Amino acid sequence: MVNREIKLTFRKSDFKEVYYRNNNGHLFLSSTTKKNVKYSCLALTGVIISILLCNYYNEYWAIFIASLFIFGFQLIGLLVSISRLLKWKNSVNAFLDRTSKHQSHSIVISDNAFSVIQDNNEIIAKWSEFKTAEITDQFVGIVGAQNYLIPAKSMNADDYKFLRDTVSSKIKNGL
Repeated sequence: MVNREIKLTFRKSDFKEVYYRNNNGHLFLSSTTKKNVKYSCLALTGVIISILLCNYYNEYWAIFIASLFIFGFQLIGLLVSISRLLKWKNSVNAFLDRTSKHQSHSIVISDNAFSVIQDNNEIIAKWSEFKTAEITDQFVGIVGAQNYLIPAKSMNADDYKFLRDTVSSKIKNGL
């Protein structure tokens, strides 16, 4: 195979669509926070029921205090997971801002290496450095010493098919 250069069109919206798919960027519906939101709502319901129970019977205050502690711990867990999500979103946005400052973007694929060229900067990685790849109709993600995510919308359909097929064969063959 001869070196093939693929010109990329950088649009932040294409990358955000991939990064934030499946509600990944949503504060309460992302996979990072969804479980904690459910448990916090359940604990809050327990607090409300225990308040009603305690006021009606004028007893069972230990249940109210226990449910309040449980709610507090759940709320702390929710805040920690929201904090992690916000840090991740900020790092994604910072990466996209840095990348958008470049005027030209392209990929060069050869038998031995995968190169990313942005303006005058070139990053070359041997295929053997990559461990895994995620290939979908929306993007190609390559994981190694350096991770790459390339949206399908950033190139034409023929180039994307070539990229998908090449990454798939190189990763499967362990080259």
